[in-house]
Parts: sequence; structure tokens; C-alpha cells
Amino acid sequence: MSKVKETSVKQDIKSMLKSVKMEKISGGESFSFKKPGDKLVGVLRGTKKGEYDGKEITIYNIEDCNNKVWGVWESKALEVLSDLPKGAIVSIEFLAKKKGKKGRTFKDFEILSDSVAEIK
Repeated sequence: MSKVKETSVKQDIKSMLKSVKMEKISGGESFSFKKPGDKLVGVLRGTKKGEYDGKEITIYNIEDCNNKVWGVWESKALEVLSDLPKGAIVSIEFLAKKKGKKGRTFKDFEILSDSVAEIK
């Protein structure tokens, strides 16, 4: 990615961080992407391990512009987050539900970051 485009992305995300209004989702610290357009913008603070349906999962900790740390549960669509360094600014937007090759429904996301050069 060119330096100009990377700088533009950083400015866009920093601008979003200042303008986005976050609201508390029931369930405490887990962020739930319920409908298309739901978005979380913040700083990736790290990960922690959790458990879902008897399986160990990764929970990504993202701090929003109000200093609230949200947990975002691992999914195939979000695994690119594991390639980002701590401190990366990220924007995660739920786009739509889609059907996979085997007919299973999954959530599709747009993920932006100021650390795009770090993604493998």
C-alpha cells in the first residue's frame, strides 16, 4: 500500500474515532453486531481466551473513543484481527449475512485499520 493511501486511511479512521457515538450493549463488555451497519471503531488492546460451546476462542479487546473496552468474539470473518499489532486502530462494520459454500449463514464484515501494512 502506498504511503499516501495509508496516511489517508489513518486520517479517516482517526476522524471516525472522534465522530462515532458508542452505546452500551446488554451483556456487559461483549460487542454484538446485530444488524447491518453496526460498527465498532477503536484501538486493539490485545486478546484474551474465552470459551464458547465447549471450545476455546479468542476474544479481541477493542477500546472505543469513550475508553470502554469491548470484547469481540473470534470468527472466521474477523481472523484478520489476529495479524494486527496491539495499538492498531480498527473499524469493524457488519455488512450483511451471507451464505457460504456449504449453505451455512455467516456475517460479513468490512475491517479497516491504520496498520494495514502489518496484515499478512
